[in-house]
Amino acid sequence: MKQTKRFLGLIAAALLTTGAWAQMTFTYSVDVTESELADGSTLVQLNAGADLNGGFITGAKVGGQAVNLSDITPNPAETFITDGEIETFVYGGKAYSFRFLAGEYFTAVIFSDPHVEQTSYGGLTVANEQTFVSNICNMGKEGGKVVTFSKAPKGYVPTADIVFCLGDMDKDSESEGTNFTTAMQGFNDAGIPFITMAGNHDLVPDYWTGTDPDYGLTSGSTGGSACNDKALSIIANQWAKAAQFGGFTVTTIKDGTSHTQANPFVFEYKGVQFYCGQTYWFQKPYSGSYTVLAGSVLSSATYYAADGVIDALETYVKANTAKPAVWMQHYPFVYGSDCDRWWLDQNDTGMFLAPTDAASSAYYTSTAAYNAEGGNPDAKAKKDKLAEIIKLTKSNTETGEHFHFSGHVHSNATNTYNGVTDKTIGQPGKTYVLLCKEGVGVVEIQEVSFY
Repeated sequence: MKQTKRFLGLIAAALLTTGAWAQMTFTYSVDVTESELADGSTLVQLNAGADLNGGFITGAKVGGQAVNLSDITPNPAETFITDGEIETFVYGGKAYSFRFLAGEYFTAVIFSDPHVEQTSYGGLTVANEQTFVSNICNMGKEGGKVVTFSKAPKGYVPTADIVFCLGDMDKDSESEGTNFTTAMQGFNDAGIPFITMAGNHDLVPDYWTGTDPDYGLTSGSTGGSACNDKALSIIANQWAKAAQFGGFTVTTIKDGTSHTQANPFVFEYKGVQFYCGQTYWFQKPYSGSYTVLAGSVLSSATYYAADGVIDALETYVKANTAKPAVWMQHYPFVYGSDCDRWWLDQNDTGMFLAPTDAASSAYYTSTAAYNAEGGNPDAKAKKDKLAEIIKLTKSNTETGEHFHFSGHVHSNATNTYNGVTDKTIGQPGKTYVLLCKEGVGVVEIQEVSFY
């Protein structure tokens, strides 16, 4: 049947189609919404999961006059319909095009590394970030920024339906998150689901050397696990607000113990699974607390390999492989200097806190990774495993890509790692704006500045 349709499509290209949208109409046995696409075809929107081949087309009119479905080629009641593809029907020597979609469109916005008030890392002031937030909230509204998607239905106006921050939220949480929460409050005020996660400037065990004027989160009275508590509280509070606005439930991916960790999490929004890895998906959990002095580690904490988290993620994904997915975490797969050490919690001199069970772990040992870009076997094992799990989820329908979004490097780039398309995003003001479709996932991506 598909071959017949493709042949008819070639014929239809040579036939008169001007004004076709207004001339052929269908009646249906289910609820639909119809609109005109920019190419002149008719968009027929059904509920997500609707059976497109269940004989839901029950009648037809051409020029306002009823015609037999059997007189249309191919018969609309019998043809095999593919979600999202153009379907061409011929009657009386004229071609009429339709696109059937089982699910609605929505728009997601992703940014990273605001570093609010941390100007040494490119961060902006609270006031500047509030302008950035306001501009996102006003996208598509009167006087707001207009974003155009070539693959959206005619008349679709993108507005911020859900927003993500990929970490490095505040000034190393030195102000207990006040800067970040104040700067981002506009999303909550507008009722827009806003999800944030941890970056390396938000959580231990990442730490910096004493030669850096800004020691980072593990120096002084705000260091160690106290900083973690602040950052994780900000993240959890936003979960609750976003879940309320978006009508979804957040599922944390835990290793089955009582260890403290930056729990990666996942939720389903409008038929799409959003996988949020925090700093990175396989960050090691810990118990206890520790302090850091300039250039040395005094630790009473115990760290554990991330194998339990890996197993929990794989179990969840295998139960949800049919659902489209969008993946994200703070660290990129390959982009940026000394990328491998980020995946092993090492600072800029190769210092790190090894897990106590490293010897039995397949994904974390004490091997040094400093300056081993792309070549460290332990970092590679983690990346390979994450890519393997990502590829278990449903890929983009049109391109076959598995999309992963990341930050950290303060610039925009697209790289591929083991079949995963990793798109990094920078600040200030830069975002990725995603056209998504219920039950399909990412349809189109635009890079947009909101300053």
